[in-house]
Amino acid sequence: MRMGTVKSDLIAKLGHEGTTLRIEYRDGYTADYFKVPFTTFKALVRSKHPGEDWLKLRGQYDYKKAK
Repeated sequence: MRMGTVKSDLIAKLGHEGTTLRIEYRDGYTADYFKVPFTTFKALVRSKHPGEDWLKLRGQYDYKKAK
């Protein structure tokens, strides 16, 4: 999955493939979130505060630690 950086104190990188959103957090933890629409990914990439926006949304999605 291709990952891109964002300006955030919480999130280092974001990627999206199919319906999976991968987030690499600044603390090194990486998680895959499932059934995340591409529009949500694009909104996070374009956001001035992607970390804050993600904290409001992440409870809606199942996830697991990425390998």
